[in-house]
Amino acid sequence: PDPTSMSAEMAFRISRTKFKRDSYRRARLFHPDSFQHQGKANLNLISTLLQRLPAGALVLDPMGGTGSILIATDYQHPVIVGDLEPHWAALAGTNRKTIAGRRLFASSTPALCCNWDAGRLPLPNNSVPAIITSPPYWDMLSDWHISSNSLQAGGHPDYGVAYGVHPRN
Repeated sequence: PDPTSMSAEMAFRISRTKFKRDSYRRARLFHPDSFQHQGKANLNLISTLLQRLPAGALVLDPMGGTGSILIATDYQHPVIVGDLEPHWAALAGTNRKTIAGRRLFASSTPALCCNWDAGRLPLPNNSVPAIITSPPYWDMLSDWHISSNSLQAGGHPDYGVAYGVHPRN
């Protein structure tokens, strides 16, 4: 069996686990603007998943937002993270530098932050052994224009700015 795949039973157990809030950990590792993104993956969940990967396995998050998956570098996993919206991809790049600067060990673990369309990844087939992503939260978009408090100017008239206004979002 593929060592990077997870059994259905294990995936079910993880999906039923309630993970502690990650606000304190996130505040230490990520730029404050990261809290504006409503679709942040829980860092404790990500850590649980990363611990099940073989040492050094490359990890991809194709819809990475502000780059929560970048904590994989603390587990010596090289990371590629990308996002369609340029402002989130740029913030992921800022977070990459912050995380690397605060790390005591594994300072050479590579991480790449990209601005791309997850539907058209510039990667060869079967080139990435592990994908961990937190896909867009469509259920949040129904009232995003109310709950976003105008975090960014120029949001979509129906959807607000949850993931920006790019037509491929």
